[in-house]
Amino acid sequence: MESVVFYLCAFLMMVCCFLFIRGKKIVRRRHSNIFIFLILNMAITAVCGMISNYLEAIGPVEDSLFFVQYLTQIIWWVCHNTLAMGFALYTMMASGGGIRKSRTFFMMFYMPTILIEILVLLNPLTEWLFRYDAEMNYRRGPLVAVGYAIAFLYLIFGLYYMIHYRKSFSKSGNLALWVFCSFTALGVLIQYVLPQFKVEVFAEAFSLLGIMLTIENDDDMVDSTVRAYNRRGFLRDHAGCFGSGAKYALVIADFTNFGVYERMMDTASINKVYVHIVNFFRKLNDRLYVYRIAEHRFVLIVLYREEAELDRVWGRIRNKYSEPLDYDNNRLYLNLNLYVARIPEDFHDEEKILTLIDCPLDVETPGVRVIKGEELKYVDRYMNIVNALKRAIDEDRFEIYYQPVWSAETDRMISAEALLRLNDPVIGRISPAEFIPIAEKSGLIIQIGNIVFEKVCRFISGEDFPTLNLWDVDINLSLNQLLDGNCIEELEKMLKKYRIDPSLIVLELKIQNLRTGLQGVEDRMWEMMNMGIKFLLDDCNIGFSELEYLIGHHYRSIKADMRLLWNADLSESAKIILEDSISMIRELHIDIGQKGVETREQLERVLNAGAGFIQGFYFSEALPEKEFVEYVRNFRGNYVRDDIKDEENE
Repeated sequence: MESVVFYLCAFLMMVCCFLFIRGKKIVRRRHSNIFIFLILNMAITAVCGMISNYLEAIGPVEDSLFFVQYLTQIIWWVCHNTLAMGFALYTMMASGGGIRKSRTFFMMFYMPTILIEILVLLNPLTEWLFRYDAEMNYRRGPLVAVGYAIAFLYLIFGLYYMIHYRKSFSKSGNLALWVFCSFTALGVLIQYVLPQFKVEVFAEAFSLLGIMLTIENDDDMVDSTVRAYNRRGFLRDHAGCFGSGAKYALVIADFTNFGVYERMMDTASINKVYVHIVNFFRKLNDRLYVYRIAEHRFVLIVLYREEAELDRVWGRIRNKYSEPLDYDNNRLYLNLNLYVARIPEDFHDEEKILTLIDCPLDVETPGVRVIKGEELKYVDRYMNIVNALKRAIDEDRFEIYYQPVWSAETDRMISAEALLRLNDPVIGRISPAEFIPIAEKSGLIIQIGNIVFEKVCRFISGEDFPTLNLWDVDINLSLNQLLDGNCIEELEKMLKKYRIDPSLIVLELKIQNLRTGLQGVEDRMWEMMNMGIKFLLDDCNIGFSELEYLIGHHYRSIKADMRLLWNADLSESAKIILEDSISMIRELHIDIGQKGVETREQLERVLNAGAGFIQGFYFSEALPEKEFVEYVRNFRGNYVRDDIKDEENE
């Protein structure tokens, strides 16, 4: 009766697995359906094992009960012989190794199972696999070893995919497969050597339970809002696709203006739109998988056979969102950047593929823009700059240039803005406007920021800086740096290392970053200000929202955005807005400086409006350290003031 207990335990475990999966409503994938097949198969096997073993345990039975006993044993063999094949198939599909396999391959794959099933169906005539002796005791047949040999072959097959495509599984998934595969093999070995211990099905059921709790339980990979896999799910599935060497495509849908509608609609309505989008994607093709990798960005893995099939997929997306999206009494005019990348034709490097999905073009055009073919080459440029940044960090190739800041009140240079420059030995000079955003996206900005801190502190502590009579040095600080847990500690370390008065450091923050509402930004700023470090708001557009923010947060110094200044040269309206805005800021007792001053006319305009300090090419471009020192030492401010006075006299 011990065998009946083992089968009962196996059945109960499969019931738990089935109820768990049904209750979780997991995102269905091909290997998930195979897993459900294995559960149902195992449950039937366990039930048949309970019945046949119970009847065998109670002794010889009458003809009608013997028929039931024999029939359940046949069903046991039919079901159990497919378990090894099912496990191998599950491993192959879960790892991605089954993608693009031909029909011929699968025919050969199923052939051993078909062979053993034929032997099972012929067993009433041949008794090659099992028989009952005169006392109605179960006896193995001469070909039972064939079934074990076939199961062993499928096990080897599954192990190959576990090893070859191990990157397709998480660490816990890999460990689970190995542990439970070993447990199953141990159970099979025990029952083969000691037939009286029927623990094989129990071991297999226990293994399926373990796999369900690790591999199939992927809550952390599912976006609960849209019931689609998230970025982690994409990385897992893509590793299998890429590792298989299969031909597939990535279609990336990046909705660039969705944030506008999020501010206009409630959360429930926005989530319904997201679900609508995902459901539309799913209906495009039965050989694609949908992932939501960011708030407004979706990726489709398309297993296409012909180019026309892929063209139909992205073509339908383009046509759908070229028109307004009417949903739930809302009309949405969505801007969509649609990326179409064929693997391996367009990309054969996994790192570049991940760069493509994580770093889309920072552009927004009305309607739908399709980016494919040669337009995807921007990823190469991105990767080249990332490599250049890494080289610059490792080889200390970053240079700090200083652009002087002139004070209208003192008629001299009172400060300087530290600006980063990079001349890479491989790709040459790179504009900060290009490499700074890439440094932020790649996470390298933290290391680069620490390098800038140290170089500026070293300059301030040197023998030249005290002779320049400057009040301070401005250093640009990104939001990434401000939120980094080690930012304050690193800054304190540099100040102590070079014995710098914290008041000599002014950190410039873009006002757009401060208005993100991220928790902790203000707290970190106050912590730094308590150290003696000053802050200055950069690139202010001086609109109503900016003024409201400044009044509410008591900032004392800002730098006005240069774009309005340049527009004032072209438009009388822009000129009036610029002058009135500067004047208004001054009336709020906030010191305002103007960046980007290049001509005497611009200088006069902002000075007359009330700007207190000036930065721009009119005085000097950003200079290397030695040239900057010489420029400040030799600067004579009176000639500027005289020019202005001469023009006024005329």
